[in-house]
Amino acid sequence: MNGVNIGKSISDLLYQFDCVIIPDFGGFVANYSGAKIQPIQNTFTPPFKQISFNRNLTSNDGLLANFIAETNNISFVEARKEIDDYVTSIIKSLSKGEKITLDKVGVLFLDSEMKIQFLPSNVANYLLDSFGFSAFKATPIARLAAQERIEKKIKEKLVAVSAPDWQENKKRLGFYWAAAASLLVFMGIGYAAHKYEINNDSPVSYASIGLDFILPTYYPSAVKPVSDISFADEVITNDTYIWNEEDGTSRTFIAETKAVEKETMVEVNELLKFHVVGGCFSNENNAKKLVKRLKKQGYQATMIGKFKGLFAVSYQSYATREEAISLLGDVKNSGNPAAWLLEK
Repeated sequence: MNGVNIGKSISDLLYQFDCVIIPDFGGFVANYSGAKIQPIQNTFTPPFKQISFNRNLTSNDGLLANFIAETNNISFVEARKEIDDYVTSIIKSLSKGEKITLDKVGVLFLDSEMKIQFLPSNVANYLLDSFGFSAFKATPIARLAAQERIEKKIKEKLVAVSAPDWQENKKRLGFYWAAAASLLVFMGIGYAAHKYEINNDSPVSYASIGLDFILPTYYPSAVKPVSDISFADEVITNDTYIWNEEDGTSRTFIAETKAVEKETMVEVNELLKFHVVGGCFSNENNAKKLVKRLKKQGYQATMIGKFKGLFAVSYQSYATREEAISLLGDVKNSGNPAAWLLEK
């Protein structure tokens, strides 16, 4: 093909344009993606253009042919012929099960249903506003736990106390004797007041001797047993709620929880080893509910068996780690920071 590098031409155009079409084959689309934080690897990624492939974009807009003609000093007709020959060769290679690598753009291949799939390389950042920025990794700061911080503060404030000498013991002994004598006098006053009340049938004002009587305060509290996460659909069991009143009595409420329709365990494809796990459950019904909910959201969710005795639910499973990590980042940024990657 006279040394024309179609893949490099596509890569060069993606810096300037958001869509580059290979006529009669498909188009590469660049969408803006904001800065991301990867909590698993502790990496920070600057904004970039996320490259995807659309098989339906086949109309010739002349962009690629004009660029090839200018950069290779050939005519537009010759450039179009180079593109046609390139399309013929890659379709032939894909039909043989081979993978097509486009420089700095990504890899094209056929899946089990003979559909063209694209895996972006993410080597180049095509967003010019992020020029000079690169991803970096930050080491988490080790912080003391709350208990350790409290113990450290207590140790810092501790003062060495020496054993009291004989003079100090003598002073303390005198104080104890004085306190005991005061207590006896106080008890005598109380006994005399009580006797006076009995003999004279007149009430005693306890405020006159410095006593305060405070009624205990009762606070109502609700108690509920903690169980698996529940996604309500159909009734399966009841939970008991107990409410304590101020007068010491209690009331009991029965609350119904929900379950999903009966669903069988899906056998995991051995080629799909990387799973984006959304949750693990001790209750199989709750795992099935999450599968049903994720499928409604457009994910190819499945139950992938048990992990450490719990039923694991996957948003989607992939044959490569790169695809799984890409989805994992999107899931964490869209509302499930507890999602994680399982290789099985």
